[in-house]
Amino acid sequence: MSADAITRSLVAALVTRGMLSGPTDELLSVAGERGEELVARGLVSDAHRLEALAALLHLDYAEIPPDFAIPEPLIELVSPERIRQFASIPLELDSNGTLKLAVAYPYDPELEDVLHRLTGKGIRLVLCQAVRIQEVLRFNRLDSRILDSVSSHLQEHKDRADDGGLHFDLSVDARDPVVQLVNQVFKDALQHRASDIHIHSAASGVVIKYRVDGVLLPSKVSIGSRHVDQLISRVKVMAGMDIAERQIPQDGRFSVCAGESETDMRVSILPTALGEDAVIRLLDRRSVVEDYKGLGIGDLGLNAIAVASIGKAIREPHGLFLVTGPTGSGKTTTLYAALNDANDGAGKIVTIEDPVEYQLPGITQIPVNEKKGLTFATGLRSILRSDPDRIMVGEIRDAQTADIAVQAALTGHLVFSTVHANSAVDVIGRLEHMGVNRFNLLGSLKFILAQRLLRRVCSDCSQSRAITEEERIEFERLGLVPPDSLTQAVGCTHCAGTGYSGRFPITEFLRLDAALRQLFMDHASPPEIEAKCREQGQQSLRYTALEACTDGRTTLAEVHRVIGQEWSL
Repeated sequence: MSADAITRSLVAALVTRGMLSGPTDELLSVAGERGEELVARGLVSDAHRLEALAALLHLDYAEIPPDFAIPEPLIELVSPERIRQFASIPLELDSNGTLKLAVAYPYDPELEDVLHRLTGKGIRLVLCQAVRIQEVLRFNRLDSRILDSVSSHLQEHKDRADDGGLHFDLSVDARDPVVQLVNQVFKDALQHRASDIHIHSAASGVVIKYRVDGVLLPSKVSIGSRHVDQLISRVKVMAGMDIAERQIPQDGRFSVCAGESETDMRVSILPTALGEDAVIRLLDRRSVVEDYKGLGIGDLGLNAIAVASIGKAIREPHGLFLVTGPTGSGKTTTLYAALNDANDGAGKIVTIEDPVEYQLPGITQIPVNEKKGLTFATGLRSILRSDPDRIMVGEIRDAQTADIAVQAALTGHLVFSTVHANSAVDVIGRLEHMGVNRFNLLGSLKFILAQRLLRRVCSDCSQSRAITEEERIEFERLGLVPPDSLTQAVGCTHCAGTGYSGRFPITEFLRLDAALRQLFMDHASPPEIEAKCREQGQQSLRYTALEACTDGRTTLAEVHRVIGQEWSL
């Protein structure tokens, strides 16, 4: 029945029922769509109009009180979003499984079909006044329910962030066995305080190892070779990677929460001859906050000489303060401690990092976003226009960043950064290799700190042993008094059989004064540079490492693992 036909039949029915009076042709000319204009002119009540319209359309008419509470099961069945979309009130679900809904506009051709597919129920429409439906929707707080639903959805399943990360809750029970397996690997790694998870495709199956205190330990999780692809694919999905691409490396990130702990996961996928390998770096946000809160140089466990020298260097008005060491040697922690100590409130400190691991109070921190063109170099240029006093660059990776950092140090800024090199002396050669001018570099450099992390021997199971003659000579060669005995690792349940628990830093530093700069400018030999450093009271990595052996904090075997057995500056 067309709209005109419905209106003509409606006017005739209202006249016949005595609810409307007057010439039919005149009434039709002012009736409007489905008699709504008759109600607006006060010629008939909306209730009478809808009663007559319901009879014409073979529908029921319902008077619903404005404080009608929609049954909760029916709200969940239809959803607040669909109730609002179709301005419909679910009234009841009868014994035949038919859902009765009140609507003011029953002419939408999609209404019944959509609601039937959504609910799986037969749909029976009932006419009701539009004003009353809106009153009922407001009474049931449908708009608030929709906002709550959206907020909850976003909280549980966070959309991609700017860095491409996703969020997953490990406490949610998963039905898929592969999802369960991956979740268990993550839980196991977190329980072991792992910094990395290594998933290796081998001929015999999947090998999973955790890096704990800098050393790889085998996981107890057992996985057959037929699950390799499924395992790697699940990790790729979590990190937002292309699961169909298996020929090139991929990088991604996501985060997981287990209880109150939230951990960032940075994923690197590498194609190998036997399949794909994954390395996942873990960063526990809660642990980072606790570690960095109020952290200063004096809290790192360094010896008194290093603490005093670093303290002087971070209060210089300008120059380069560089920290070097391999990945995972605690460089960022040292820089954060230095910035905390340098933050006296009298100057502006700005950092650019990849990523920002912890928000330092009173310091402006900028995250690198290479996808958007924000690199260390471009970020550093922008920072220099913001009138900073001290700057931290997360890492000097290329000549462009190095040049800008040197120029910033030469123009009155104190610049903190990290560089990958084997020792403090090697930093100068590394930056020169990048193309930095030697004269400018040596003119800007104030302090270079090289560091490593040594495992601390487990206090529950460590034992003493006699020192050998060869070991005694090793101490004496560096001017140290050899101890009568050395600590050795044993292994117990407390330390998971490793003999070690936790780590601490050891350092060597170069404080570049005029004499040392001249030696570098003259291309002096390593022994000459070494002798000048000794004159200044500077100590080598090996010296501070062997010091830690004399006081029983670690073992000589651990020193040899990290530093090597050859004597070095």
